[in-house]
Amino acid sequence: MKNLAIFIFFLIIFNSSFAQNYQKIDSLKKLLLVFDELKIEQKIKNDILLALFDEYQQSSYDTALHYAKEGLKTTQEMNSKKLNLDWYSKMGILYKYHRIYNLSLNAYAKVLRNLRKTPNSDRFIGWTLLEVGNIYYILEDYKKAHDIYFETIKYFEKINDIFGKSVATSNIGLSNLEQNKFSEALLYFRKACFLNKKTNKNISLAYNYGHIGLTFNKLDQIDSADYYFQKALVLIDQEKSANSKADIQTMYTLSLLKMEKNDSAISVMSQVINSCDAQVEKQKLALYHQILAKAYAAKQDYKNALTVLLKSLDIDSRSVINTYKIKPYIDAAEYYFKLEEYKNAYIMLKKHNSLRDEIFNENVWENTYSFEKERTDSEKKYLIQDINIKEAEKKLLKLQIIAGISLIVFLSIFILLITKRNAMRKKANILLEEKNKLINDRNYELTLKNKKISDQNIELNFKQEQIKRLLQKYETQKHQSANYTTEHRNSKLTQNRDYFSLSNQIHEVILLHDKKLSSKQIEVVKKFEEIDDVFCNKEEMISVWSNLLENSINAISLLGKITIQIINNQDFITIKFIDTGIGIEKTEYENIFKPFVSYSKNAENKGLGLYIVKKIIEKHGGKISVESEPNIATCFKIELPKYQPVEI
Repeated sequence: MKNLAIFIFFLIIFNSSFAQNYQKIDSLKKLLLVFDELKIEQKIKNDILLALFDEYQQSSYDTALHYAKEGLKTTQEMNSKKLNLDWYSKMGILYKYHRIYNLSLNAYAKVLRNLRKTPNSDRFIGWTLLEVGNIYYILEDYKKAHDIYFETIKYFEKINDIFGKSVATSNIGLSNLEQNKFSEALLYFRKACFLNKKTNKNISLAYNYGHIGLTFNKLDQIDSADYYFQKALVLIDQEKSANSKADIQTMYTLSLLKMEKNDSAISVMSQVINSCDAQVEKQKLALYHQILAKAYAAKQDYKNALTVLLKSLDIDSRSVINTYKIKPYIDAAEYYFKLEEYKNAYIMLKKHNSLRDEIFNENVWENTYSFEKERTDSEKKYLIQDINIKEAEKKLLKLQIIAGISLIVFLSIFILLITKRNAMRKKANILLEEKNKLINDRNYELTLKNKKISDQNIELNFKQEQIKRLLQKYETQKHQSANYTTEHRNSKLTQNRDYFSLSNQIHEVILLHDKKLSSKQIEVVKKFEEIDDVFCNKEEMISVWSNLLENSINAISLLGKITIQIINNQDFITIKFIDTGIGIEKTEYENIFKPFVSYSKNAENKGLGLYIVKKIIEKHGGKISVESEPNIATCFKIELPKYQPVEI
């Protein structure tokens, strides 16, 4: 009971101390000492350590690291895995802020290893991966950062965290922007804007408008860039966020410099610096001075540019690179060079190289910030055992290498001999396969030819039998018709005939042959005059047009034209089929209408088509003729009487 009363008393002191900022740190330290003496609940001690860590993480690396280690020790005693991981996350932030990126990545790796074994940790994994991606982005490994941001989106999608997804999407856009993939960058920034609008995150939306402005700036589309910067500034003014407005104005200044509006750029950045309060991070404040120096340098005012830039280095002496690719020490060297102070220019270049090596060289990280300080005694013991094992492994490895080399030489000779033998066998097999393939192909060709000849003979015999039957039927009907009375004959004349549109029928026949026409790339030109419906046998006339069209197609080898005309005369109708095929000699005009006469290699009716056409036309009281100029044009002309049935 006594301990509880003391605990409540100190808790009141703890809360009141936060009300007065100047007493805050001192009160926390005293409270921490009292808690250690009274051995009150470790959870409260952990909260105090967290508060002290937050106070020192930007101002004093060593002090913040001390409280972080104390926090780790406390959470281990509490056996709280979650709080332990929170401390490793805090250390990742600490190392990142002080540009010890290797240790930051290691701390986040520990967090991720444990989170992936813990259920319902997708949100924490997502945000931790975002921090890892940001470190790779700072280290200019934009492809690696891009891949990590993509992985992050998967975790946010699982839990439907739209805000987290918007941040990862925006970061993908930034990584694409740094790789000069401008269209991809714009795509992802716009996706992020859409997600921001869904969550009403106006500040994030303003940042994405600013990123779109930067992208258009790089594309030299200054008007579009200015449009998006203005949209971003309007949103930020609505939210009344001074720090965010400073960031947007920083992006806008770069656009002004691109437009060579140097005085406006100086004015905006001076306004940003003057509006900064004590809460602004020193890295950001240094960046604002560096961009102001850029603006002065654009006006060739190198003296003021150097003054402002040196002030930024006083604020943050470890500035080497930042998001906007400003390298302050290199810029300072350039300004000294312009002012003909070559010694100072050399010092600045040397400082840049030294500091860059310190931040970007992993070996320097390993040597300067060793994890030995964070290992427990048991871990050190296992580490020594590992070293001894590795030494023994090295000796064994040497023996294995010698034995391995000898075995490799022997195997190489053996494999060489086997390879040569197999190559000879393979070559012989290939030759044998080629020979067998030639024989099989030849046999297959002969089989196809024999089958084709057999099919042609069967078809020819069938056609011959068919035409004989047709001729016999025709002669019988002709003989019988001579004995019929006039009345009987007139009724027979109209049997199986009907009125129909001739132009429509020919058009349908053309459509039926469209595949053949397309395969030979033949153009069909139709010149049809207006006529009344004809009185004919529909099926027989389809046979006429089909035979004539096929005859024209077979006469053309490739790339030709077939013209079909319908001419309306007073007493009869003229139909012409004109093709640009091989043509017919004048001596053969009469022969082509005889059965089994064909001049086309591709003829499918074995010389019966024109014979059938002539018989049908004559049956309808018409006549057919041909005119041809070889290899230029051939015209089949048909004349059909109007309305007058003729004798069958």
